Amino acid sequence: VVCMNTVKMAIADASRRKGLIKVRHTTKLQEAINAVRNFIDLTKRSFDISMEQYRSMVKTKLPIEGLENYLVEVFEADPQEGKNMRMVNKVKDLVPTAPGNDILGVPGTVWGAYQGITYFLDHERGHSVDTRLESSWFGNSAKVRDRAHRLALELV
Repeated sequence: VVCMNTVKMAIADASRRKGLIKVRHTTKLQEAINAVRNFIDLTKRSFDISMEQYRSMVKTKLPIEGLENYLVEVFEADPQEGKNMRMVNKVKDLVPTAPGNDILGVPGTVWGAYQGITYFLDHERGHSVDTRLESSWFGNSAKVRDRAHRLALELV
C-alpha cells in the first residue's frame, strides 16, 4: 500500500470477497491460526515502522534548494543535459499544491516533497488511469517511488 487510494481499493476488494483471511478447519487448524497471527503481527510491525519513517520525514525541513536536489536524484535527472528536468520542474511546481501538503507542518518538509512525488506518479504521470496504475504497481513509477522513499529516508 503506497497511498490512501490503494488502501481504499484493498478494503473495497476485501469487502467484495466477503473476508480477507480464511482458515480451513483441518487437523492443522492451530498451525493455520498461528500463521495468520504471525502474518498480522508482521503487518502491524511493518505499519509501525512505516509510520515512524513518515513522522521522521515530516519533522525534517527541506529548503527549496534541497527539494531541487532531491528531485534531481529521484528522477535521475541531469541539469546540464536537460535529461528529465521537465519532470523535476513539474513536480517542484506540484509539491506545494499536492493533496495533504496544505496541512500545518507539512509544507517545506521531506514528507511534503515525497507526497508531491507520489501524487505526480499516481495522478499526473502517464496517458491514462490504466497506464498510471500499471506503472505505479509494476513499472517505472514503482521504481521511482522506491527510490524517492529511500532517498527521503537518507535525508532524515
